[in-house]
Amino acid sequence: MVRRELASSEYNVRRGQCEAGVAALRAYDPSIRSLRDVTLDLLREHRAELDPVVFRRCEYVVRENTRVGDACAALARNDFAVFGG
Repeated sequence: MVRRELASSEYNVRRGQCEAGVAALRAYDPSIRSLRDVTLDLLREHRAELDPVVFRRCEYVVRENTRVGDACAALARNDFAVFGG
């Protein structure tokens, strides 16, 4: 029976950090609207221009997006060995 509130958590801080990363990367590619539009290569190319914490937050999200996309593709191919590996 514990009440959870996003406003009092770190969620808003982390979201803001990710949004800062998107804003910085948009300067190099105006088509970027969210981290789902960012490749790991692009993120790493501009690492020095991002605050280290912002970079780590963005890297985590981009890696997770890639992992989930790869898992979905494996399921679509019925490749359960890759999906479960």
